[in-house]
Amino acid sequence: LYKFIGRLKYEGSDFEFQISMAKWNFDNKKYSSGYLCLTDSIFWRLCELYNLPPVYGNREVMNGIIYNPCLNKYPAFGAIKDIHNKRLRNIRNKIAHADVSKKGDEFNPEKDLKDVIDLLKNIELPDFDEVIEELKLSVKNNPNEKTLKLLKNILNMQMIIIYHQKSF
Repeated sequence: LYKFIGRLKYEGSDFEFQISMAKWNFDNKKYSSGYLCLTDSIFWRLCELYNLPPVYGNREVMNGIIYNPCLNKYPAFGAIKDIHNKRLRNIRNKIAHADVSKKGDEFNPEKDLKDVIDLLKNIELPDFDEVIEELKLSVKNNPNEKTLKLLKNILNMQMIIIYHQKSF
């Protein structure tokens, strides 16, 4: 227990914490939990890069951004979506449903951990204001409930941040 607690003391961000938890889970053969932490680390890193507070609502906004079709033109989002959906989530689901034996060659926690860290340490994201403008344009030209809800969540989030900045 002391080893576990000591291992977590140095974490400087939610991303680093999730990566550390993924490593610990992999080291202890808790692969499903490790992949869950690894997939979550992606969205916490995006919050970090966009200077957003690490709260669940912001994590969900980042998830919405990555998977919104009108933002497919940004290579960074495509790369994140590829590693998150096509690889990590797929592997985690196979493990959780005891189906990992069917494609065991895809199951490589060390490589997956390294790939996530490498991708997210060096990724060049579009400016957040540019993302917002793209979402607004999408809602204007092709209104759909999902994009409208995402845009509302982003704007509410920004209003809360501005309010807190003015309050202190």
